[in-house]
Amino acid sequence: MLPVLPLFLLLLLAAPGELETWNFKGRETIYRYWSATKKWSLGLHALALLLVIGNQSQANLREAMSTLRPRSDLETIVSLGPELQTYFLGRPMITLYRNRKFDALWLKETLDQIGTITTGSTALISFAEQRGKVGIMLMAEGLQCDYPTTINGWWFDRLIYRLNPKRNVRRSPVDLWDCSKPKIANAASSPPGESLARFPLPQNAR
Repeated sequence: MLPVLPLFLLLLLAAPGELETWNFKGRETIYRYWSATKKWSLGLHALALLLVIGNQSQANLREAMSTLRPRSDLETIVSLGPELQTYFLGRPMITLYRNRKFDALWLKETLDQIGTITTGSTALISFAEQRGKVGIMLMAEGLQCDYPTTINGWWFDRLIYRLNPKRNVRRSPVDLWDCSKPKIANAASSPPGESLARFPLPQNAR
């Protein structure tokens, strides 16, 4: 809807001139309301035009792929929700796994299918709002992960997400996780709770 809104408003601006040629009951009332809202309509048209010109919708997903593109050792990408826009990845040989919903069982089965996970070979993508849950899941699967890199995307997408989080999760910031499967001895030597403390919730989720 947003890309065609300026055209719609432009056509609407021509409506008063067309109304003058019509002879029907209520024409004067419509014309009077139009005169009162003309400036508001022009302002809305200008705002919509600026948004279209600077449109960066779902930049979070594109920037995530662009961030992963230079990693020559990357072999697998696992997405826990975010769409994988592979056109911006430019790496057709990379194996992709994605589940649209947050599913611990699916993650376990996928990691078992991947097998060996070394640093740099596998990237995991999730929504930043689910950072705490994802960190717990990855720790439960025995993965050792660096602190995730957050891709914020376009400011207008983030605003829309804050106004209606349930329907606009895809517009929210995403996390990129770089994980490896540590040796059992190394994993056992870490103090309890140390790994979980590395993955605090985003500020808006506290």
